[in-house]
Amino acid sequence: MEENNNVSEELHEEPSMMGGLKSIGFALVMFAIAYYFYYTMTNYENGEAVRMNRILLLAYGILGKNITVGILSLIGLVIGYGGVNEIMQSQK
Repeated sequence: MEENNNVSEELHEEPSMMGGLKSIGFALVMFAIAYYFYYTMTNYENGEAVRMNRILLLAYGILGKNITVGILSLIGLVIGYGGVNEIMQSQK
């Protein structure tokens, strides 16, 4: 029983400034992907030839432009909030 308690304590990470900054950086990457997708899909809808990732093209075909951009932005917001929260917790 003692061994199980030690394992669960080892898995818990303390909030750190670097972890929060990494999360915020990843959130910015998600926003950049959402912007790229919106810009590219707008050009695609206007009849211009574009090159893009097949996964994004599949997402466009299933969900459409606005919903896909909204989902990518929402993921970015949640990750960014987690990063800010981690930075605030590390300051305490």
